[in-house]
Amino acid sequence: MKKLVLWALMVLMASTGFAHSLQHFKDVQKAVLKGKHVHFVVDFLKCAGPTPLKMDPLLVGLVSFHEIAMTQDKLAASSNHFTLNDPQFINQPVYEFARYTLTNDDQMTISMQVLDAKDYSLLTDKVTYKCKLGESVKVYS
Repeated sequence: MKKLVLWALMVLMASTGFAHSLQHFKDVQKAVLKGKHVHFVVDFLKCAGPTPLKMDPLLVGLVSFHEIAMTQDKLAASSNHFTLNDPQFINQPVYEFARYTLTNDDQMTISMQVLDAKDYSLLTDKVTYKCKLGESVKVYS
């Protein structure tokens, strides 16, 4: 998992010469309306969230979405990632479900839960991070 994240970050860094940094909600909204793919890089250490940080050692994450729901005031997307390497459930097949909501005040809320891969039952309580666009969250198109 750690190697995958590092690889994804290296690919992003190599491609940022062609990527545009989106500084505000309206910039992200315009990019989505133009059909551009957007990529979110989240530094969880700079987000407000639970203590101690439950994501350790994964401190930075990169996520891209093919489906984004949008209103005038917010963007919402989710991911459902299958893994055997969740830090709380090593070698157990689980899904890491995350919901990302970006609002017009440049705030991103990320809520995560771990689900059992057999029946989608909840294995953890919801963990929520509050992040600021341009500080703890960078967006590229």
